[in-house]
Amino acid sequence: MRLLLDALQRCSFPEVDFHAPRREVGDCRRCPADFHFVLLDAIVQLDAGAERSILTVGTCMVAAAAQTGWQGPRWMIPIFRLGQRSYEVYLTHMFVLFALLALLVEAGKPMRAVPLFFAAAILLSGRLGAAVARFYSEPMNRRLRKRFGDGLRGSVR
Repeated sequence: MRLLLDALQRCSFPEVDFHAPRREVGDCRRCPADFHFVLLDAIVQLDAGAERSILTVGTCMVAAAAQTGWQGPRWMIPIFRLGQRSYEVYLTHMFVLFALLALLVEAGKPMRAVPLFFAAAILLSGRLGAAVARFYSEPMNRRLRKRFGDGLRGSVR
């Protein structure tokens, strides 16, 4: 975890010496190696570049969730499932987009339908990706693992 945080800090704020002694910030002591403070730096120091700040915040959130064993709320389950099937969605989303775009063009390209187009594209792409995962990817993974094992033999542990 320490190596991840050091790499994150170097990428996000290369001009800052994170191995310098602690210094006072307001009325609290600050240790730059702590990802909570890297997150705070990313939010406060937006002049360092929004793209670096967003990357830092996102990485800190993932690190914090992994470290604490965070479980998301039940209402986020569809989003998590979409994330689990993201590769299948990536591979198949263009079929959905082309079909929906053809419908949009045929309807005369109404601008009021664009938000509906995007919502339908996300929902249908997710459904198609889930179907590909259920009926192709997962059965193929099971067959391959059954035939060749789980792949841990001979790998570096």
